[in-house]
Amino acid sequence: MRLLADDMKRYLKIYFIFVKNSFQLFLSHRFNFLMGITANIIWTISQLISLRFLFDKISTFQGWSFQDLILLLAFGQIYVYTSVLIYDSNISDLPKKIISGAFDRMLTKPINIKFLSSFETVAIAQFIPMITTVTPLLLYGLAGRHSLTLASLLFAFLFIILGNIAFYLLTLALIGLTFFVENALSIKDFITQRTSDLSRIPTDYFPKAIRYIITYAIPLAFVTYYPALVIRGRVDPILPLTSLLLLTILFYYLGHVIWQKGLKNYSGVG
Repeated sequence: MRLLADDMKRYLKIYFIFVKNSFQLFLSHRFNFLMGITANIIWTISQLISLRFLFDKISTFQGWSFQDLILLLAFGQIYVYTSVLIYDSNISDLPKKIISGAFDRMLTKPINIKFLSSFETVAIAQFIPMITTVTPLLLYGLAGRHSLTLASLLFAFLFIILGNIAFYLLTLALIGLTFFVENALSIKDFITQRTSDLSRIPTDYFPKAIRYIITYAIPLAFVTYYPALVIRGRVDPILPLTSLLLLTILFYYLGHVIWQKGLKNYSGVG
């Protein structure tokens, strides 16, 4: 137990070094940061206008009100920003690092290679756009709800945290296919990023086959749909949370096997 605690302290210290280095890099690219904020504000406004036009014609969408869909949009943006902020750019760079030889140098460092491949840089520039985009959506989506309780907020938070961990582990497993196939990055991007557009639509709108895919093959519903259902008081969270926990464990072992076999067969850029 003490050894585990020491390892955790060590990796936290390393991660804070990564954050510090990323912040220094961010300071030298402040113009890109301002452009990113502008682009995200425009995107958010466009989404709100689209939803407003829709609800000018109808009162509810599959039983979901305008406020419910704003909440769904907020949870979807939490997933997108969290992945980009913490790990996605690092993982997406893995094929380039393998080709350039940078991955070979990473293998010589006394750090877990999956940790280094995932968290070497932090997209600091995404932090404030995340706050400015998600906060107003979340406040509007939560305002005035009679079903809102501390318990429902905590369960929704658990779904978001565990769902994002599941997505990270799935992303890590998919990019591990780079050791075996050339287009692993395209597969990863399609499954974990392109499908994020579906997060703005209630899962119960889709046919049953699609619902199963975006719940149990791609855990999209667990980071958007189920937190929203919990806030609305429409679901008992225990069973879906248990399913999400099992799915997270499955993705962990899937990624472990893929990376173990990939690293065993990896012979270097030469």
